[in-house]
Amino acid sequence: MAYGQTRTISGTAGWRMISIPKAGATVTDISDDTAIQGVTGGSNAGDAANIYYNPGSGGSGGWTVPTNMSTAWGDGLGVVVYFYNNTTGGSSELPLDLDVSGSEPGSDVKVTITDNFTLIGNPFQSNIDIDDIDGNATGTGILLFGGIKSSVKVWNNSVGSYSSYNLGSNLVLSEWQGVFIEKAAGLLTDLTEVTIPISSKTGSAAGISNYSKAKAFDTRSIDLHMTGEGFNDLSTKFYFTPYSSEEEDQFDGSKLSSLNGSPTIAFVQDFGEGKVLLSQDARSLDPESTQSYDLEVNDAGISGEYTLSWETMKQIPSDWAITLIDREEDIYIDMQSETSYSFNVEAKQKRPNVTSLMVGAVKQKSVNNSNPRFGITLTPSTSVSIDDEIAAPTEFELGQNYPNPFNPTTNINYSVGEAGPVNITVYNTMGQKVAELLNTTKNAGSYQITWNATGVASGIYYYRLTAPGQVLTRQMTLIK
Repeated sequence: MAYGQTRTISGTAGWRMISIPKAGATVTDISDDTAIQGVTGGSNAGDAANIYYNPGSGGSGGWTVPTNMSTAWGDGLGVVVYFYNNTTGGSSELPLDLDVSGSEPGSDVKVTITDNFTLIGNPFQSNIDIDDIDGNATGTGILLFGGIKSSVKVWNNSVGSYSSYNLGSNLVLSEWQGVFIEKAAGLLTDLTEVTIPISSKTGSAAGISNYSKAKAFDTRSIDLHMTGEGFNDLSTKFYFTPYSSEEEDQFDGSKLSSLNGSPTIAFVQDFGEGKVLLSQDARSLDPESTQSYDLEVNDAGISGEYTLSWETMKQIPSDWAITLIDREEDIYIDMQSETSYSFNVEAKQKRPNVTSLMVGAVKQKSVNNSNPRFGITLTPSTSVSIDDEIAAPTEFELGQNYPNPFNPTTNINYSVGEAGPVNITVYNTMGQKVAELLNTTKNAGSYQITWNATGVASGIYYYRLTAPGQVLTRQMTLIK
Protein backbone atom coordinates (compact mmCIF):
# COMPACT_ATOMS: atom_id res chain seq x y z
CA MET A 1 0.00 0.00 0.00
CA ALA A 2 1.37 3.46 -0.90
CA TYR A 3 1.29 6.43 1.43
CA GLY A 4 2.19 10.10 1.21
CA GLN A 5 4.56 11.17 3.99
CA THR A 6 5.70 14.71 4.81
CA ARG A 7 8.31 16.21 7.12
CA THR A 8 8.75 19.93 7.69
CA ILE A 9 12.32 21.29 7.87
CA SER A 10 12.36 24.57 9.79
CA GLY A 11 14.84 26.73 11.65
CA THR A 12 18.19 27.79 10.27
CA ALA A 13 20.46 26.43 7.55
CA GLY A 14 22.47 23.39 8.57
CA TRP A 15 22.70 19.61 8.75
CA ARG A 16 19.77 17.32 9.51
CA MET A 17 19.86 13.57 10.13
CA ILE A 18 16.95 12.04 8.26
CA SER A 19 15.67 8.66 7.14
CA ILE A 20 13.35 8.48 4.15
CA PRO A 21 10.31 6.32 5.08
CA LYS A 22 10.09 4.40 1.82
CA ALA A 23 11.41 1.04 0.65
CA GLY A 24 14.35 1.53 -1.72
CA ALA A 25 14.54 5.31 -1.16
CA THR A 26 16.85 7.34 -3.43
CA VAL A 27 18.05 10.93 -3.68
CA THR A 28 15.33 11.60 -6.25
CA ASP A 29 12.70 11.18 -3.53
CA ILE A 30 13.73 14.49 -1.91
CA SER A 31 15.50 16.36 -4.74
CA ASP A 32 12.21 17.90 -5.88
CA ASP A 33 11.86 19.52 -2.45
CA THR A 34 15.37 20.79 -1.72
CA ALA A 35 18.61 21.50 -3.57
CA ILE A 36 20.95 18.49 -3.87
CA GLN A 37 24.61 19.08 -4.71
CA GLY A 38 27.57 16.91 -5.62
CA VAL A 39 25.58 13.90 -6.89
CA THR A 40 25.95 12.67 -10.47
CA GLY A 41 22.83 13.36 -12.48
CA GLY A 42 21.71 16.21 -10.25
CA SER A 43 21.37 19.85 -11.22
CA ASN A 44 24.37 20.91 -9.09
CA ALA A 45 26.62 17.89 -9.63
CA GLY A 46 29.81 19.97 -9.77
CA ASP A 47 29.38 21.56 -6.34
CA ALA A 48 30.41 20.19 -2.96
CA ALA A 49 28.10 17.39 -1.84
CA ASN A 50 25.40 18.20 0.70
CA ILE A 51 24.12 14.66 1.23
CA TYR A 52 25.96 11.68 2.74
CA TYR A 53 25.17 8.33 4.27
CA ASN A 54 27.46 6.41 6.63
CA PRO A 55 27.09 2.61 6.44
CA GLY A 56 30.13 2.00 8.64
CA SER A 57 33.02 3.89 10.20
CA GLY A 58 35.79 3.01 12.58
CA GLY A 59 35.68 6.64 13.61
CA SER A 60 37.88 8.25 10.96
CA GLY A 61 35.28 8.81 8.25
CA GLY A 62 32.88 6.54 6.45
CA TRP A 63 30.86 9.33 4.84
CA THR A 64 29.69 8.25 1.40
CA VAL A 65 28.09 10.34 -1.35
CA PRO A 66 25.36 8.50 -3.28
CA THR A 67 26.72 7.37 -6.67
CA ASN A 68 23.90 9.07 -8.57
CA MET A 69 20.39 10.40 -8.09
CA SER A 70 18.84 6.93 -8.37
CA THR A 71 21.19 5.22 -5.90
CA ALA A 72 19.35 3.34 -3.15
CA TRP A 73 21.63 3.27 -0.09
CA GLY A 74 19.59 0.65 1.75
CA ASP A 75 16.52 0.50 3.96
CA GLY A 76 17.28 1.26 7.60
CA LEU A 77 20.20 3.58 6.88
CA GLY A 78 19.99 7.30 7.58
CA VAL A 79 21.49 10.23 5.68
CA VAL A 80 22.73 13.69 6.59
CA VAL A 81 21.51 16.51 4.37
CA TYR A 82 22.57 20.15 4.48
CA PHE A 83 19.55 22.40 4.01
CA TYR A 84 20.09 25.96 2.84
CA ASN A 85 17.90 28.87 3.81
CA ASN A 86 17.92 30.82 0.55
CA THR A 87 16.64 30.73 -3.02
CA THR A 88 20.00 30.19 -4.74
CA GLY A 89 20.74 27.21 -7.01
CA GLY A 90 17.39 25.54 -6.55
CA SER A 91 17.30 25.99 -2.77
CA SER A 92 14.25 27.16 -0.86
CA GLU A 93 13.92 29.34 2.18
CA LEU A 94 13.00 27.49 5.35
CA PRO A 95 10.60 26.15 6.38
CA LEU A 96 10.11 23.63 3.58
CA ASP A 97 8.31 20.30 3.34
CA LEU A 98 9.90 17.02 2.32
CA ASP A 99 7.34 14.67 0.89
CA VAL A 100 7.61 11.15 -0.42
CA SER A 101 5.14 8.76 -2.00
CA GLY A 102 5.62 5.03 -1.93
CA SER A 103 5.43 1.97 0.25
CA GLU A 104 7.34 1.47 3.47
CA PRO A 105 9.22 -1.82 4.01
CA GLY A 106 6.73 -4.62 4.54
CA SER A 107 8.82 -6.72 6.92
CA ASP A 108 11.66 -6.49 9.43
CA VAL A 109 14.55 -4.34 8.19
CA LYS A 110 18.07 -5.71 8.65
CA VAL A 111 21.06 -3.35 8.50
CA THR A 112 24.59 -4.68 8.00
CA ILE A 113 27.08 -3.42 10.60
CA THR A 114 30.56 -3.23 9.08
CA ASP A 115 32.34 -1.12 11.67
CA ASN A 116 32.04 0.68 15.01
CA PHE A 117 29.64 3.46 13.99
CA THR A 118 26.61 3.30 11.69
CA LEU A 119 24.09 6.00 10.82
CA ILE A 120 20.79 4.12 10.85
CA GLY A 121 17.27 5.50 10.57
CA ASN A 122 13.61 4.78 11.08
CA PRO A 123 12.54 3.08 7.81
CA PHE A 124 8.82 3.07 8.57
CA GLN A 125 6.00 5.55 8.10
CA SER A 126 5.29 5.79 11.81
CA ASN A 127 7.26 6.26 15.01
CA ILE A 128 9.08 3.21 16.37
CA ASP A 129 10.12 2.01 19.83
CA ILE A 130 13.89 2.33 19.54
CA ASP A 131 14.41 -0.26 22.31
CA ASP A 132 13.06 -2.89 19.91
CA ILE A 133 16.12 -2.48 17.68
CA ASP A 134 18.43 -5.42 18.37
CA GLY A 135 21.86 -6.64 17.28
CA ASN A 136 22.89 -10.20 16.48
CA ALA A 137 25.96 -10.42 18.73
CA THR A 138 26.35 -13.47 20.93
CA GLY A 139 28.47 -14.09 23.97
CA THR A 140 28.54 -14.97 27.63
CA GLY A 141 27.91 -12.77 30.61
CA ILE A 142 25.99 -9.52 30.35
CA LEU A 143 24.85 -8.91 26.77
CA LEU A 144 22.37 -6.10 26.23
CA PHE A 145 20.82 -4.66 23.07
CA GLY A 146 22.42 -7.43 21.01
CA GLY A 147 25.86 -5.82 21.21
CA ILE A 148 24.86 -2.22 20.50
CA LYS A 149 26.11 0.39 22.96
CA SER A 150 23.30 2.04 24.88
CA SER A 151 24.34 5.60 24.00
CA VAL A 152 22.82 6.80 20.71
CA LYS A 153 23.25 10.24 19.16
CA VAL A 154 21.10 12.58 17.09
CA TRP A 155 22.38 15.82 15.53
CA ASN A 156 20.19 18.71 16.68
CA ASN A 157 20.66 21.60 14.27
CA SER A 158 18.54 23.98 16.35
CA VAL A 159 21.22 24.02 19.08
CA GLY A 160 24.23 23.03 16.94
CA SER A 161 25.08 19.93 18.95
CA TYR A 162 24.63 16.21 19.15
CA SER A 163 22.04 15.13 21.70
CA SER A 164 22.70 11.87 23.52
CA TYR A 165 20.05 9.34 24.57
CA ASN A 166 20.09 5.77 25.90
CA LEU A 167 18.59 2.50 24.82
CA GLY A 168 16.70 0.86 27.65
CA SER A 169 14.88 4.09 28.48
CA ASN A 170 11.66 3.45 26.53
CA LEU A 171 12.31 6.08 23.86
CA VAL A 172 10.45 6.61 20.62
CA LEU A 173 12.27 7.34 17.35
CA SER A 174 10.22 9.58 15.10
CA GLU A 175 9.51 8.84 11.45
CA TRP A 176 12.03 10.51 9.11
CA GLN A 177 14.67 10.46 11.91
CA GLY A 178 18.25 9.22 11.61
CA VAL A 179 20.43 8.24 14.58
CA PHE A 180 24.06 7.14 15.12
CA ILE A 181 24.54 3.80 16.87
CA GLU A 182 27.85 2.39 18.14
CA LYS A 183 29.05 -1.19 18.22
CA ALA A 184 30.49 -2.39 21.53
CA ALA A 185 33.67 -3.22 19.63
CA GLY A 186 35.97 -3.37 22.64
CA LEU A 187 33.73 -5.99 24.25
CA LEU A 188 32.20 -7.94 21.36
CA THR A 189 33.48 -8.70 17.88
CA ASP A 190 30.67 -10.66 16.25
CA LEU A 191 28.01 -7.97 15.82
CA THR A 192 27.35 -7.89 12.07
CA GLU A 193 23.70 -6.90 11.81
CA VAL A 194 20.93 -5.01 13.56
CA THR A 195 17.24 -5.64 13.04
CA ILE A 196 14.57 -2.94 13.05
CA PRO A 197 11.42 -5.04 13.45
CA ILE A 198 8.15 -4.02 11.86
CA SER A 199 6.58 -4.77 15.24
CA SER A 200 8.47 -1.76 16.67
CA LYS A 201 5.98 0.59 14.98
CA THR A 202 4.00 2.58 17.52
CA GLY A 203 1.24 5.15 17.51
CA SER A 204 2.93 7.11 20.29
CA ALA A 205 3.67 10.70 19.39
CA ALA A 206 6.53 11.04 21.88
CA GLY A 207 9.84 12.00 20.31
CA ILE A 208 13.25 10.54 21.07
CA SER A 209 13.85 13.28 23.61
CA ASN A 210 10.88 12.14 25.74
CA TYR A 211 11.34 9.56 28.46
CA SER A 212 8.66 7.17 29.61
CA LYS A 213 8.08 6.87 33.33
CA ALA A 214 8.73 3.13 33.09
CA LYS A 215 12.30 1.90 32.62
CA ALA A 216 13.77 -1.49 31.90
CA PHE A 217 16.21 -1.06 34.80
CA ASP A 218 17.22 1.63 37.26
CA THR A 219 19.62 4.33 36.09
CA ARG A 220 21.00 7.62 37.33
CA SER A 221 22.36 10.43 35.18
CA ILE A 222 23.79 13.94 35.13
CA ASP A 223 23.64 15.94 31.90
CA LEU A 224 26.72 18.14 31.48
CA HIS A 225 26.39 21.00 28.98
CA MET A 226 29.02 23.44 27.72
CA THR A 227 27.96 26.71 26.10
CA GLY A 228 29.79 29.82 25.00
CA GLU A 229 30.75 32.12 22.12
CA GLY A 230 27.59 31.14 20.27
CA PHE A 231 28.26 27.38 20.43
CA ASN A 232 26.80 24.48 22.41
CA ASP A 233 27.81 20.96 23.37
CA LEU A 234 24.84 19.20 24.95
CA SER A 235 25.91 15.58 24.49
CA THR A 236 28.00 14.84 27.60
CA LYS A 237 26.51 12.68 30.33
CA PHE A 238 27.41 10.91 33.57
CA TYR A 239 25.51 7.61 33.62
CA PHE A 240 25.03 5.01 36.35
CA THR A 241 23.57 1.51 35.84
CA PRO A 242 23.50 -1.86 37.65
CA TYR A 243 25.65 -3.29 34.82
CA SER A 244 28.41 -0.65 34.74
CA SER A 245 31.79 -0.25 36.42
CA GLU A 246 34.98 1.77 36.00
CA GLU A 247 35.96 -0.63 33.20
CA GLU A 248 34.61 -0.37 29.66
CA ASP A 249 31.04 -1.58 29.24
CA GLN A 250 28.08 -1.22 26.89
CA PHE A 251 26.95 2.00 28.55
CA ASP A 252 30.11 3.99 27.74
CA GLY A 253 29.62 6.09 24.61
CA SER A 254 32.26 7.61 22.33
CA LYS A 255 32.40 11.35 21.68
CA LEU A 256 31.44 12.25 18.12
CA SER A 257 32.94 15.15 16.19
CA SER A 258 30.45 18.00 15.84
CA LEU A 259 29.09 18.70 12.37
CA ASN A 260 29.65 22.45 12.72
CA GLY A 261 33.17 22.57 14.15
CA SER A 262 32.02 23.75 17.58
CA PRO A 263 34.05 23.50 20.81
CA THR A 264 33.27 20.43 22.90
CA ILE A 265 33.95 18.83 26.26
CA ALA A 266 34.49 15.10 26.77
CA PHE A 267 35.45 12.54 29.37
CA VAL A 268 39.00 11.21 29.01
CA GLN A 269 39.40 7.48 29.60
CA ASP A 270 41.97 4.77 28.97
CA PHE A 271 40.63 1.22 28.92
CA GLY A 272 44.05 -0.22 28.16
CA GLU A 273 44.47 0.71 24.50
CA GLY A 274 45.25 4.43 24.77
CA LYS A 275 43.33 7.58 25.51
CA VAL A 276 39.75 7.82 24.24
CA LEU A 277 37.13 10.55 24.50
CA LEU A 278 33.65 9.70 25.75
CA SER A 279 30.38 11.58 25.61
CA GLN A 280 29.05 9.18 28.23
CA ASP A 281 31.08 7.69 31.09
CA ALA A 282 29.09 4.96 32.83
CA ARG A 283 29.74 3.76 36.40
CA SER A 284 28.03 1.51 38.93
CA LEU A 285 24.51 2.49 40.00
CA ASP A 286 25.69 2.49 43.63
CA PRO A 287 29.47 2.98 43.66
CA GLU A 288 31.17 1.88 46.86
CA SER A 289 34.22 4.13 46.53
CA THR A 290 35.14 7.59 45.29
CA GLN A 291 34.81 7.93 41.50
CA SER A 292 37.23 10.18 39.60
CA TYR A 293 36.69 11.69 36.16
CA ASP A 294 38.81 13.77 33.80
CA LEU A 295 37.27 16.20 31.31
CA GLU A 296 39.03 17.63 28.28
CA VAL A 297 37.99 20.85 26.53
CA ASN A 298 38.40 20.92 22.76
CA ASP A 299 38.43 24.68 22.16
CA ALA A 300 38.30 24.33 18.33
CA GLY A 301 40.43 27.46 18.10
CA ILE A 302 37.81 29.71 19.72
CA SER A 303 38.85 31.78 22.77
CA GLY A 304 36.29 33.31 25.10
CA GLU A 305 34.02 32.68 28.05
CA TYR A 306 32.29 29.33 28.43
CA THR A 307 29.89 27.87 30.96
CA LEU A 308 29.53 24.32 32.21
CA SER A 309 26.06 23.55 33.55
CA TRP A 310 24.44 20.47 35.09
CA GLU A 311 20.86 21.48 35.83
CA THR A 312 19.47 18.00 35.09
CA MET A 313 20.35 15.38 37.72
CA LYS A 314 18.17 12.27 37.59
CA GLN A 315 17.96 9.98 40.63
CA ILE A 316 21.24 11.32 42.07
CA PRO A 317 21.26 10.91 45.89
CA SER A 318 21.46 14.24 47.68
CA ASP A 319 24.18 12.95 50.00
CA TRP A 320 26.59 12.14 47.16
CA ALA A 321 29.49 14.60 47.28
CA ILE A 322 30.26 15.73 43.72
CA THR A 323 33.05 18.24 43.17
CA LEU A 324 34.12 19.94 39.93
CA ILE A 325 37.80 20.94 39.92
CA ASP A 326 39.21 23.59 37.57
CA ARG A 327 42.88 22.68 37.69
CA GLU A 328 44.02 25.79 35.82
CA GLU A 329 42.37 28.17 38.28
CA ASP A 330 42.54 25.91 41.38
CA ILE A 331 38.79 26.32 41.90
CA TYR A 332 36.51 23.72 43.50
CA ILE A 333 32.75 23.73 42.89
CA ASP A 334 30.18 21.73 44.86
CA MET A 335 27.95 20.39 42.07
CA GLN A 336 25.14 19.55 44.50
CA SER A 337 24.72 23.18 45.59
CA GLU A 338 25.69 24.95 42.34
CA THR A 339 24.30 24.31 38.84
CA SER A 340 26.90 26.02 36.64
CA TYR A 341 30.47 27.27 36.41
CA SER A 342 31.85 29.90 34.00
CA PHE A 343 35.47 29.98 32.87
CA ASN A 344 37.69 31.60 30.26
CA VAL A 345 39.47 29.75 27.48
CA GLU A 346 42.61 30.90 25.70
CA ALA A 347 42.51 28.85 22.52
CA LYS A 348 45.44 26.45 22.18
CA GLN A 349 44.37 25.05 18.83
CA LYS A 350 44.31 26.52 15.37
CA ARG A 351 40.78 27.11 14.10
CA PRO A 352 40.12 24.47 11.43
CA ASN A 353 38.98 25.54 7.98
CA VAL A 354 35.31 25.02 8.75
CA THR A 355 32.89 25.21 5.85
CA SER A 356 29.16 24.63 5.97
CA LEU A 357 29.53 21.42 3.94
CA MET A 358 32.39 19.91 5.95
CA VAL A 359 31.89 16.41 7.33
CA GLY A 360 35.00 14.87 8.86
CA ALA A 361 35.83 12.14 11.31
CA VAL A 362 32.88 10.57 13.09
CA LYS A 363 34.70 9.90 16.36
CA GLN A 364 36.43 12.80 18.07
CA LYS A 365 40.12 12.38 18.86
CA SER A 366 42.00 13.88 21.77
CA VAL A 367 43.78 17.11 20.88
CA ASN A 368 45.24 17.80 24.30
CA ASN A 369 48.59 16.29 25.18
CA SER A 370 48.68 17.84 28.65
CA ASN A 371 46.57 17.05 31.68
CA PRO A 372 42.83 17.63 31.22
CA ARG A 373 41.73 20.98 32.62
CA PHE A 374 38.80 19.67 34.62
CA GLY A 375 38.43 16.87 37.11
CA ILE A 376 35.38 15.64 38.98
CA THR A 377 35.29 13.55 42.14
CA LEU A 378 32.13 11.76 43.23
CA THR A 379 32.00 10.32 46.72
CA PRO A 380 28.96 8.25 47.73
CA SER A 381 27.71 8.48 51.30
CA THR A 382 29.25 5.81 53.54
CA SER A 383 28.87 7.51 56.92
CA VAL A 384 28.53 5.24 59.96
CA SER A 385 25.11 5.17 61.63
CA ILE A 386 24.49 5.13 65.40
CA ASP A 387 23.64 1.42 65.31
CA ASP A 388 26.88 0.69 63.46
CA GLU A 389 28.85 2.50 66.11
CA ILE A 390 27.24 0.49 68.89
CA ALA A 391 27.96 -2.86 67.26
CA ALA A 392 31.26 -4.47 68.16
CA PRO A 393 33.63 -4.09 65.20
CA THR A 394 34.99 -7.16 63.51
CA GLU A 395 37.09 -5.39 60.88
CA PHE A 396 39.55 -2.56 60.45
CA GLU A 397 37.45 0.18 58.78
CA LEU A 398 37.73 3.80 57.69
CA GLY A 399 34.51 5.62 56.83
CA GLN A 400 34.09 8.40 54.30
CA ASN A 401 34.27 11.78 55.98
CA TYR A 402 31.05 13.77 56.27
CA PRO A 403 30.11 16.31 55.24
CA ASN A 404 32.15 16.11 52.07
CA PRO A 405 32.95 18.57 50.56
CA PHE A 406 33.30 20.51 53.82
CA ASN A 407 34.20 23.93 55.25
CA PRO A 408 35.93 24.06 57.63
CA THR A 409 35.14 20.98 59.78
CA THR A 410 34.40 17.37 58.92
CA ASN A 411 33.87 14.13 60.83
CA ILE A 412 35.72 10.86 60.27
CA ASN A 413 34.45 7.51 61.60
CA TYR A 414 36.84 4.59 62.00
CA SER A 415 36.95 1.17 63.63
CA VAL A 416 39.77 -1.02 64.92
CA GLY A 417 39.32 -4.73 65.52
CA GLU A 418 41.93 -5.11 68.23
CA ALA A 419 43.80 -2.93 70.69
CA GLY A 420 46.97 -1.25 69.49
CA PRO A 421 48.59 1.96 68.20
CA VAL A 422 46.45 3.96 65.74
CA ASN A 423 47.39 6.93 63.57
CA ILE A 424 45.28 9.19 61.32
CA THR A 425 47.19 11.66 59.14
CA VAL A 426 46.06 14.05 56.39
CA TYR A 427 48.13 14.52 53.20
CA ASN A 428 47.80 16.79 50.18
CA THR A 429 47.89 15.61 46.57
CA MET A 430 51.69 16.00 46.54
CA GLY A 431 52.03 13.51 49.39
CA GLN A 432 53.00 16.17 51.93
CA LYS A 433 51.69 15.83 55.49
CA VAL A 434 49.12 18.52 56.30
CA ALA A 435 47.88 17.44 59.73
CA GLU A 436 48.16 14.57 62.20
CA LEU A 437 44.72 14.00 63.69
CA LEU A 438 45.47 11.02 65.91
CA ASN A 439 48.51 9.15 67.19
CA THR A 440 47.69 7.03 70.22
CA THR A 441 46.70 3.56 71.44
CA LYS A 442 43.06 2.52 71.04
CA ASN A 443 41.05 -0.45 72.28
CA ALA A 444 38.91 -2.39 69.83
CA GLY A 445 35.88 -0.28 68.98
CA SER A 446 34.32 2.34 66.72
CA TYR A 447 35.31 5.98 67.03
CA GLN A 448 34.79 9.41 65.52
CA ILE A 449 37.26 12.25 65.12
CA THR A 450 36.70 15.79 63.81
CA TRP A 451 39.14 17.78 61.69
CA ASN A 452 38.99 21.56 61.74
CA ALA A 453 40.71 22.72 58.55
CA THR A 454 40.73 26.43 59.38
CA GLY A 455 43.90 27.87 57.87
CA VAL A 456 44.19 25.12 55.25
CA ALA A 457 43.69 25.96 51.56
CA SER A 458 40.83 24.57 49.47
CA GLY A 459 41.69 21.38 47.67
CA ILE A 460 41.62 17.61 47.61
CA TYR A 461 43.20 15.84 50.58
CA TYR A 462 43.78 12.24 51.62
CA TYR A 463 43.38 10.92 55.16
CA ARG A 464 45.13 7.71 56.14
CA LEU A 465 44.31 5.32 58.98
CA THR A 466 47.27 3.23 60.09
CA ALA A 467 47.44 0.35 62.57
CA PRO A 468 49.96 -2.53 62.88
CA GLY A 469 50.00 -4.29 59.51
CA GLN A 470 47.01 -2.33 58.14
CA VAL A 471 46.53 0.92 56.19
CA LEU A 472 43.39 2.52 54.72
CA THR A 473 43.18 5.80 52.78
CA ARG A 474 40.25 7.92 51.60
CA GLN A 475 39.86 11.19 49.74
CA MET A 476 38.07 14.34 50.89
CA THR A 477 37.50 17.81 49.48
CA LEU A 478 37.80 21.14 51.31
CA ILE A 479 35.94 24.04 49.66
CA LYS A 480 36.16 27.55 51.08
